[in-house]
Amino acid sequence: MFKFLRKHQTFLFATLAVIIFALPFFGLGGMAFFSAKDRIATLNGKKITQRQFDQIYQNLLRQKESLNADQQKQLFQEALQELIQQEAFYQEAQKYGITVPDQEIQLQILNTPSFQREGKFDYGTYARTVTQVFRMSPEEFEEIRRRDSAGMQLRQLIISSVHISHDVVQAGLPNRIAIETDAKKKKELQNNPDVFREELRQKEIGKVFNDWLAQMNRTLKFDPSPSLRAQLAGK
Repeated sequence: MFKFLRKHQTFLFATLAVIIFALPFFGLGGMAFFSAKDRIATLNGKKITQRQFDQIYQNLLRQKESLNADQQKQLFQEALQELIQQEAFYQEAQKYGITVPDQEIQLQILNTPSFQREGKFDYGTYARTVTQVFRMSPEEFEEIRRRDSAGMQLRQLIISSVHISHDVVQAGLPNRIAIETDAKKKKELQNNPDVFREELRQKEIGKVFNDWLAQMNRTLKFDPSPSLRAQLAGK
Protein backbone atom coordinates (compact mmCIF):
# COMPACT_ATOMS: atom_id res chain seq x y z
CA MET A 1 0.00 0.00 0.00
CA PHE A 2 1.22 3.53 -0.99
CA LYS A 3 4.64 3.08 -2.56
CA PHE A 4 5.09 6.86 -2.72
CA LEU A 5 4.36 7.22 0.98
CA ARG A 6 6.79 4.45 1.88
CA LYS A 7 9.46 6.33 -0.07
CA HIS A 8 8.90 9.48 1.99
CA GLN A 9 8.32 8.15 5.50
CA THR A 10 11.77 8.37 7.09
CA PHE A 11 10.35 9.60 10.38
CA LEU A 12 6.92 8.02 10.09
CA PHE A 13 5.73 6.38 13.28
CA ALA A 14 9.01 6.98 15.11
CA THR A 15 7.14 7.12 18.40
CA LEU A 16 5.45 3.81 17.69
CA ALA A 17 8.79 2.26 16.84
CA VAL A 18 9.96 3.05 20.35
CA ILE A 19 6.83 1.52 21.84
CA ILE A 20 6.89 -1.62 19.71
CA PHE A 21 10.50 -2.42 18.96
CA ALA A 22 11.93 -1.57 22.38
CA LEU A 23 10.16 -4.68 23.63
CA PRO A 24 12.08 -7.91 23.01
CA PHE A 25 10.66 -10.73 20.90
CA PHE A 26 11.08 -14.31 22.10
CA GLY A 27 8.89 -16.16 19.61
CA LEU A 28 5.59 -15.89 17.78
CA GLY A 29 3.80 -19.05 18.75
CA GLY A 30 1.91 -17.35 21.55
CA MET A 31 -0.13 -15.37 19.05
CA ALA A 32 -2.13 -18.51 18.39
CA PHE A 33 -4.15 -18.09 21.57
CA PHE A 34 -5.91 -15.01 20.18
CA SER A 35 -9.21 -15.55 18.40
CA ALA A 36 -9.90 -13.80 15.09
CA LYS A 37 -12.08 -11.07 16.63
CA ASP A 38 -9.97 -10.43 19.71
CA ARG A 39 -8.70 -6.90 20.21
CA ILE A 40 -4.93 -6.99 20.07
CA ALA A 41 -4.53 -3.21 20.26
CA THR A 42 -6.24 0.13 19.76
CA LEU A 43 -5.09 3.02 17.62
CA ASN A 44 -6.59 6.36 18.59
CA GLY A 45 -9.27 4.41 20.43
CA LYS A 46 -10.21 2.24 17.43
CA LYS A 47 -10.00 -1.53 17.84
CA ILE A 48 -7.45 -3.56 15.89
CA THR A 49 -8.26 -7.26 15.74
CA GLN A 50 -6.26 -10.44 15.47
CA ARG A 51 -7.90 -11.06 12.09
CA GLN A 52 -6.54 -7.79 10.72
CA PHE A 53 -3.04 -8.71 11.87
CA ASP A 54 -3.28 -12.24 10.48
CA GLN A 55 -4.31 -10.96 7.05
CA ILE A 56 -1.27 -8.72 6.77
CA TYR A 57 1.12 -11.25 8.27
CA GLN A 58 -0.03 -14.02 5.91
CA ASN A 59 0.23 -11.68 2.92
CA LEU A 60 3.82 -10.82 3.83
CA LEU A 61 4.57 -14.46 4.53
CA ARG A 62 3.43 -15.48 1.04
CA GLN A 63 6.11 -13.21 -0.39
CA LYS A 64 8.87 -14.98 1.54
CA GLU A 65 10.49 -18.36 1.31
CA SER A 66 11.58 -20.39 4.33
CA LEU A 67 12.30 -18.17 7.32
CA ASN A 68 14.51 -18.75 10.32
CA ALA A 69 13.53 -17.63 13.81
CA ASP A 70 15.10 -14.17 13.51
CA GLN A 71 13.42 -13.59 10.13
CA GLN A 72 10.06 -14.61 11.59
CA LYS A 73 10.49 -12.07 14.36
CA GLN A 74 11.33 -9.39 11.79
CA LEU A 75 8.32 -10.34 9.72
CA PHE A 76 6.13 -10.06 12.82
CA GLN A 77 7.44 -6.54 13.39
CA GLU A 78 6.86 -5.59 9.75
CA ALA A 79 3.29 -6.91 9.86
CA LEU A 80 2.49 -5.01 13.04
CA GLN A 81 3.98 -1.80 11.64
CA GLU A 82 2.06 -2.25 8.37
CA LEU A 83 -1.15 -2.85 10.31
CA ILE A 84 -0.70 0.37 12.29
CA GLN A 85 0.03 2.32 9.12
CA GLN A 86 -3.04 0.99 7.33
CA GLU A 87 -5.33 1.80 10.24
CA ALA A 88 -3.80 5.27 10.64
CA PHE A 89 -4.29 6.10 6.96
CA TYR A 90 -7.86 4.85 7.02
CA GLN A 91 -8.65 6.96 10.06
CA GLU A 92 -7.15 10.01 8.35
CA ALA A 93 -9.26 9.36 5.26
CA GLN A 94 -12.36 9.32 7.45
CA LYS A 95 -11.34 12.64 8.98
CA TYR A 96 -11.28 14.13 5.48
CA GLY A 97 -14.79 12.79 4.88
CA ILE A 98 -13.64 10.30 2.27
CA THR A 99 -16.08 7.44 1.78
CA VAL A 100 -16.04 4.64 -0.77
CA PRO A 101 -19.49 3.51 -1.97
CA ASP A 102 -20.39 -0.15 -2.36
CA GLN A 103 -20.74 0.32 -6.11
CA GLU A 104 -17.07 1.29 -6.44
CA ILE A 105 -15.91 -1.80 -4.55
CA GLN A 106 -18.21 -4.01 -6.59
CA LEU A 107 -16.85 -2.56 -9.82
CA GLN A 108 -13.26 -3.20 -8.72
CA ILE A 109 -14.07 -6.82 -7.92
CA LEU A 110 -16.08 -7.42 -11.08
CA ASN A 111 -13.15 -6.17 -13.20
CA THR A 112 -10.47 -8.23 -11.43
CA PRO A 113 -9.27 -10.93 -13.91
CA SER A 114 -8.49 -13.48 -11.19
CA PHE A 115 -12.16 -13.43 -10.16
CA GLN A 116 -13.40 -14.08 -13.68
CA ARG A 117 -14.19 -17.23 -15.61
CA GLU A 118 -14.26 -17.15 -19.40
CA GLY A 119 -14.02 -13.36 -19.31
CA LYS A 120 -16.91 -12.84 -16.90
CA PHE A 121 -17.08 -12.40 -13.15
CA ASP A 122 -17.79 -15.65 -11.36
CA TYR A 123 -18.81 -15.49 -7.70
CA GLY A 124 -17.68 -19.05 -7.01
CA THR A 125 -14.19 -18.26 -8.31
CA TYR A 126 -14.17 -15.04 -6.31
CA ALA A 127 -15.22 -16.73 -3.06
CA ARG A 128 -12.72 -19.58 -3.47
CA THR A 129 -9.87 -17.22 -4.28
CA VAL A 130 -10.32 -14.92 -1.29
CA THR A 131 -10.97 -17.88 1.02
CA GLN A 132 -8.09 -20.08 -0.09
CA VAL A 133 -5.50 -17.53 -1.17
CA PHE A 134 -6.21 -14.59 1.13
CA ARG A 135 -7.71 -16.69 3.95
CA MET A 136 -10.65 -14.40 4.57
CA SER A 137 -14.32 -14.13 3.78
CA PRO A 138 -15.58 -12.07 0.81
CA GLU A 139 -16.97 -9.54 3.32
CA GLU A 140 -13.56 -9.12 4.96
CA PHE A 141 -11.86 -8.82 1.59
CA GLU A 142 -14.30 -6.14 0.48
CA GLU A 143 -13.71 -4.18 3.68
CA ILE A 144 -9.96 -4.22 3.02
CA ARG A 145 -10.55 -3.00 -0.53
CA ARG A 146 -12.74 -0.22 0.85
CA ARG A 147 -10.01 0.87 3.28
CA ASP A 148 -7.33 0.75 0.60
CA SER A 149 -9.48 2.77 -1.79
CA ALA A 150 -10.16 5.39 0.87
CA GLY A 151 -6.42 5.67 1.52
CA MET A 152 -5.67 6.03 -2.18
CA GLN A 153 -8.26 8.79 -2.52
CA LEU A 154 -6.69 10.58 0.43
CA ARG A 155 -3.29 10.32 -1.26
CA GLN A 156 -4.68 11.75 -4.49
CA LEU A 157 -6.38 14.56 -2.57
CA ILE A 158 -3.09 15.61 -1.00
CA ILE A 159 -1.17 15.30 -4.26
CA SER A 160 -3.77 17.36 -6.13
CA SER A 161 -3.22 20.24 -3.70
CA VAL A 162 0.39 20.69 -4.86
CA HIS A 163 0.85 23.18 -7.70
CA ILE A 164 3.98 24.85 -9.08
CA SER A 165 3.44 28.32 -10.52
CA HIS A 166 4.72 29.52 -13.88
CA ASP A 167 6.84 32.18 -12.16
CA VAL A 168 8.60 29.60 -9.98
CA VAL A 169 9.42 27.48 -13.03
CA GLN A 170 10.76 30.43 -15.01
CA ALA A 171 12.85 31.65 -12.10
CA GLY A 172 14.55 28.31 -11.48
CA LEU A 173 14.79 26.88 -14.99
CA PRO A 174 17.98 28.69 -16.18
CA ASN A 175 19.99 27.45 -13.21
CA ARG A 176 18.55 23.95 -13.57
CA ILE A 177 19.63 23.84 -17.22
CA ALA A 178 23.06 25.24 -16.36
CA ILE A 179 23.87 22.52 -13.83
CA GLU A 180 22.56 19.63 -15.98
CA THR A 181 25.47 17.55 -17.26
CA ASP A 182 23.52 15.14 -19.44
CA ALA A 183 23.17 16.63 -22.94
CA LYS A 184 19.95 14.80 -23.72
CA LYS A 185 18.35 15.87 -20.43
CA LYS A 186 19.57 19.45 -20.91
CA LYS A 187 17.92 19.64 -24.33
CA GLU A 188 14.72 18.18 -22.91
CA LEU A 189 14.61 20.86 -20.22
CA GLN A 190 15.22 23.59 -22.81
CA ASN A 191 12.47 22.32 -25.09
CA ASN A 192 9.93 21.45 -22.42
CA PRO A 193 9.89 23.50 -19.18
CA ASP A 194 7.12 21.22 -17.88
CA VAL A 195 9.80 18.60 -17.24
CA PHE A 196 11.35 20.95 -14.69
CA ARG A 197 7.90 21.79 -13.34
CA GLU A 198 7.28 18.09 -12.65
CA GLU A 199 10.65 17.78 -10.92
CA LEU A 200 9.72 20.66 -8.62
CA ARG A 201 6.26 19.22 -8.09
CA GLN A 202 7.59 15.81 -7.03
CA LYS A 203 9.96 17.45 -4.54
CA GLU A 204 7.15 19.56 -3.14
CA ILE A 205 4.88 16.51 -2.87
CA GLY A 206 7.58 14.80 -0.86
CA LYS A 207 7.80 17.75 1.52
CA VAL A 208 4.02 17.97 1.88
CA PHE A 209 3.74 14.27 2.65
CA ASN A 210 6.59 14.35 5.14
CA ASP A 211 5.02 17.29 6.97
CA TRP A 212 1.61 15.62 6.95
CA LEU A 213 2.98 12.28 8.13
CA ALA A 214 5.00 13.92 10.90
CA GLN A 215 1.92 15.78 12.12
CA MET A 216 -0.15 12.59 12.03
CA ASN A 217 2.57 10.69 13.88
CA ARG A 218 2.53 13.20 16.73
CA THR A 219 -1.15 12.54 17.41
CA LEU A 220 -1.16 8.73 17.15
CA LYS A 221 -2.05 6.84 20.30
CA PHE A 222 -1.18 3.15 20.05
CA ASP A 223 -2.22 0.93 22.95
CA PRO A 224 -1.41 -2.80 22.78
CA SER A 225 -3.75 -5.09 24.68
CA PRO A 226 -2.30 -6.71 27.81
CA SER A 227 -2.05 -10.00 25.93
CA LEU A 228 -0.17 -8.45 22.99
CA ARG A 229 2.08 -6.48 25.31
CA ALA A 230 2.95 -9.69 27.14
CA GLN A 231 3.55 -11.42 23.81
CA LEU A 232 5.86 -8.64 22.64
CA ALA A 233 7.76 -8.86 25.94
CA GLY A 234 8.04 -12.64 25.61
CA LYS A 235 6.04 -13.36 28.75
